[in-house]
Amino acid sequence: MKKFLFVLCLALLLTLICTSALALDSKYKSNGATIDTLTVINGKNVHTSHDMTILVEPTCQTGTVRIRMEDDTFEVLSVDPLHNLALKALDGKEAKCGENGVGKYVCKICGTVDPYNQGEIAIAALEHKFEKEVVDSEPTCTKKGKAHLACIYCGEPKTTLLGSIEYYELPSHTFQAGAYKIEKLQTCKEGGLRYRTCAICGEPELSGGMIVYDPLYQLPAEHTFGDWVVTVPATCKVGLKTRYCSVCNYKESVEIPATDAHDFEEKLIPVLPCTATGGVPDPATFTVAERVCKICGYKDTTYTPPTDYLKHHSFIADPDGVNTPAGCVDSGIFGTKALICTCCRGKLIQNIPPATSHSWGPWTMKVKPGTDGTKNGVWERKCTNYKCVETETYVGISAPKGADPVTPVVDPTTAPTSPTGTENYKITSWAFTGSSVSGSVAGNVSYRTPGLSVNVIIYTPTGTFLAVNAPVDEDGHFSVSAGGAVYAVSVQLKDNNKTYQTDGKYV
Repeated sequence: MKKFLFVLCLALLLTLICTSALALDSKYKSNGATIDTLTVINGKNVHTSHDMTILVEPTCQTGTVRIRMEDDTFEVLSVDPLHNLALKALDGKEAKCGENGVGKYVCKICGTVDPYNQGEIAIAALEHKFEKEVVDSEPTCTKKGKAHLACIYCGEPKTTLLGSIEYYELPSHTFQAGAYKIEKLQTCKEGGLRYRTCAICGEPELSGGMIVYDPLYQLPAEHTFGDWVVTVPATCKVGLKTRYCSVCNYKESVEIPATDAHDFEEKLIPVLPCTATGGVPDPATFTVAERVCKICGYKDTTYTPPTDYLKHHSFIADPDGVNTPAGCVDSGIFGTKALICTCCRGKLIQNIPPATSHSWGPWTMKVKPGTDGTKNGVWERKCTNYKCVETETYVGISAPKGADPVTPVVDPTTAPTSPTGTENYKITSWAFTGSSVSGSVAGNVSYRTPGLSVNVIIYTPTGTFLAVNAPVDEDGHFSVSAGGAVYAVSVQLKDNNKTYQTDGKYV
């Protein structure tokens, strides 16, 4: 165990020696010779590895190094101090303007003169630097002073090209920036007058014998406004806010942007009474109810007059009027329907709200299914409402209900046959409701094929005024609404022209 510890300590010592060893450095000198040039020390040759270990760093004092010899022994050698040298002028021999100085290199730390260069060294002459102000005569409030610039090193005055001293005048008065005397106070109504005065004698600043006034002070000052006050609240019309200057009461107003909040009221405009036996009123005097904003007079174009207000008229579709279709679901597009009274001939434009559901057209086969029943077919139909581009697609082996007939995909011997004959297409149930104002007709068909529809003819005491073609939907239902009174109804199946009266029998 002791032998092991001895070997370990020896190894650590050798490692320490090896890691601290340096190559001989030319900056270290011994008796004026650099160490890296030494080949023999105390009669022994220096090892070719030139290993050196610093024992005492030679900073402003003699140091020592250990150097490896050729026989693997070590010699300790004294080295000269390493000084921090700088050029320093000798007493009375400093460099001057236009005159060189004399000095030596001296250590800035210990003051020792460079032992290897103790001779005198020339110091370059200085150049004049004219930054020192010399006052030749002090100014007074009645007389200007006199001064010149001189060199900060030698005091030589700055001269002109002709060789004379370059003098300049000192101002006679001392005008401090920002120190003004007010002759007339500046306000937000009009400008004022103010000027500077001499801090010594108090005389005003003059130019050409005239007082020098502050030009900015001669302009009106900014207003001193209070808080904004809303004088006209913003509604569907622009509002207004105002503030006042606390000094001159000047008023400043700014518009407040209008909002979309209309304040509507129903406005019922008197109309001439409509009677079947009375005289025919002038159509120009025929008016209807309105919904108008009380603030700005804006008319609500989506407003529909109450039906009880128009009950004394009998409206039908105006053959000369212009109708516009309503949009489809969620479109927000209102349509219009032109009506005319059958009694007084007064006209009315009725608003039609957007559709609440899609109106699908017929199914169209896009991809034919396989005859073996393994390949899906694709059928499509489009909504026929105004401004609607929505498409519904059906994918399956068999056609959707109501689709146009396609090639059967099952064994023809077991496929069901479509009913034929008049009785298979008859209207099984229907009814109409009516009053003196409007009516509707609805019913069912026993079997529906693509393209089947009904033609509903509605009669009034004065004759036929409404004939509507109603499609039969996928479930065999149909319905129509009348724009006037319903007194009698005829219903036809379009494909076989069978007509039913109110008793439900063939005509």
